[in-house]
This record gives sequence, C-alpha cells and structure tokens, in this order.
Amino acid sequence: MTRWDEDEFTANDLLLDRELIDSRGMPAGRVDDLELSDPESGGPPVLTALLCGPTAFGPRLGGRLGTWWQAIGRRLRPVTGSYPNRIVTELIDHIGRLEITGLAHDREQGDDVLVFDPTRVTDGIELSDDPILRFRTYAYAESVLRRTGVARA
Repeated sequence: MTRWDEDEFTANDLLLDRELIDSRGMPAGRVDDLELSDPESGGPPVLTALLCGPTAFGPRLGGRLGTWWQAIGRRLRPVTGSYPNRIVTELIDHIGRLEITGLAHDREQGDDVLVFDPTRVTDGIELSDDPILRFRTYAYAESVLRRTGVARA
C-alpha cells in the first residue's frame, strides 16, 4: 500500500469532478477529464486543458457504460463546436476552493428570482406534449411565490 505525504496531491484529487465557476461566479460545468501534454524535454506531463461533458467523462467510466455514455453525448451535442468541451489553461484565472458559509439573503428579490423551470427552453427546442412537463411551470411559479412572495408569470 502506497502512503502519501499529507502535502502531496495528484491532479485527480484537485481537479476531477470539481465544479467550474465562471467569471460571474455562476456554475458553468464540471471537470470530467484532463488533457495533458507530453513535453518534448522529457519532463513530467503538463496540464493543457480541462475537459467537460459526456464525451470526456465516458472514457473515465470505461467499459460498456463509458462507451454508451460517450455515444449519447455525441448524439446530443450541437452540430457545431468541438467535443469534449475544452477549457485551455490560458483561460483559467484561478484554481481554488469555494467555501459556502451561509445563506445569501440578498438573492431572490425583485427581478433576481432563480427559477429552474424546464419549460424555459432556448430557441429551436420544442417542448413535448407531456402534461407533467407542461404543469411544472405552474409548480415552479408556486414555489417561487411561497419562497419569495413574488408572483412569476
């Protein structure tokens, strides 16, 4: 059994499965895999990008499940863009830890009400006729009303 020094960590420990936060402080995804380069000098591998999405996570799963996960990810992705999503290290401002110390009492006031409504979709995506899906918008609006006192349309 290998014994690790308390101050020694691997990239897997520090980066994989960690949440990505954008420059506004909003969740932007999760690190599903790492892209490493092999330096010509023969030194240790260098982190070149963080990889995100099902096509990055599939190989980590391995086996039939990993292959299936990748295939689904390829089918659901937009036609344009590269996959997996790559965040090159030059775009990373900070790698650190976000510590939540309490509730944000300054949120969900006025027009700043957070609603996870699955019926709010981007242009080009159509909702199915599923009555449960169609009803959810009313359930979420009621949740917001009870939480904040703000009626949502």
